[in-house]
Amino acid sequence: MWSPPFWNGGVDSGGECGLPTARRFSMPASPGSNSVFWYSFSAGVVHVAMISSEHDPSASSPMGAWLAADLQSVNRSQTPWVVLGIHRPMYETEEYAGDFAVANGLRGILEPLLLQTHVDVVVAGHYHSFLRTCQVADGVCTPGAPVHYTTGAAGQSLDNAPLYPGYKYVAKYDGNHYGYSVITADATSMRLSWHWNVDDSLQDDVLLTK
Repeated sequence: MWSPPFWNGGVDSGGECGLPTARRFSMPASPGSNSVFWYSFSAGVVHVAMISSEHDPSASSPMGAWLAADLQSVNRSQTPWVVLGIHRPMYETEEYAGDFAVANGLRGILEPLLLQTHVDVVVAGHYHSFLRTCQVADGVCTPGAPVHYTTGAAGQSLDNAPLYPGYKYVAKYDGNHYGYSVITADATSMRLSWHWNVDDSLQDDVLLTK
């Protein structure tokens, strides 16, 4: 089991919690992919790479090497938008010290590759809340950098946690409402929208363009 110094997953005794999923499901296969834990697919004008936050993402690891090769091979004339899916986010400011350390640690490893390969959006969960950043790199709003999009308020008990102060890259936060996100895209634009479950009302809406 991957366990770097910043990790807070010590309650797992070695990874067995993933066995039911790994034994029951399979995902799209691509060279070097690992079925459930890391894989990619394209849907229309969007290429999606899915990785595990519980495995080593560094460049020398199997998953990290696969991710770099996958992102570098995307044909942007066919799929101009690239989305990375991961369970634990890389940008989160809710006042949970252990998870905050993990987010910063993952960001230190993965962000250089995401910037180099021009990933557009990073979609994560883990936190039972909604948080959207600006286009951000190294903690600073930067045009053309990825938007980090935590959408984990589908049904589990909500976080309702305060945010660490001073992080200007947070564009929208909602820890008090159950909700869902919708992503739509065409060749030149991608829309990210956040809706409350209770009435489907639109609560956050951002349009990215190329």
